[in-house]
Amino acid sequence: GNDPSFRIVKYGRRVGSNEFRFLDYDSYRFSMSTDSKWSKFYTFSETYSDASEVISKDGLTSETFLKIVESMEDKRGQESPVLKAYRSLMLSGAEGSGDDGRGTNAECDSSCRDAFICTITSASRAGYDNCLLERNIAWKESGSNIIGLVSGLLLGAMLIAFVVVRWKKKCKRDEYKSTPSVTDGNIDPEIAARDQEMI
Repeated sequence: GNDPSFRIVKYGRRVGSNEFRFLDYDSYRFSMSTDSKWSKFYTFSETYSDASEVISKDGLTSETFLKIVESMEDKRGQESPVLKAYRSLMLSGAEGSGDDGRGTNAECDSSCRDAFICTITSASRAGYDNCLLERNIAWKESGSNIIGLVSGLLLGAMLIAFVVVRWKKKCKRDEYKSTPSVTDGNIDPEIAARDQEMI
């Protein structure tokens, strides 16, 4: 299970407004596995610094959470540091070996990451299922687009290499076809003199 925890929420006026909002929060936990005492675990704005500009301006709003979810998307096919931090904080105290797919040490492949993001962004089971379906289709489409792009680039590179080789061969042939010292049976005196020096 997870360690028990609580949050102290900072509540106040939004910058430049009389409107009150949740501004930030500190999370505390009771560590069952180590020293068995309450300690500060994290501060929201520090952990999700990708959204710090929005947090400092507007506090904890839907725009803030949208920015955080956007930053949870994969980075070059790898789990983003933001999603990894979220998983770690959500599974506080569930250290585990990761062998059973649980705990902070567990690997999280693309379907696992999709499940986390769809859980965060969906309000119902139908929304969750639809989100997973859309993400699955998007992965397949982007995968086929990448394969097509790579194939096209390779084919283009091979075509360019073929043209360059053919052009170089043509230049060599043209060089051998015409000798600079003889033009229409007439010998260029300057080149003929150099030819004589070589003999």
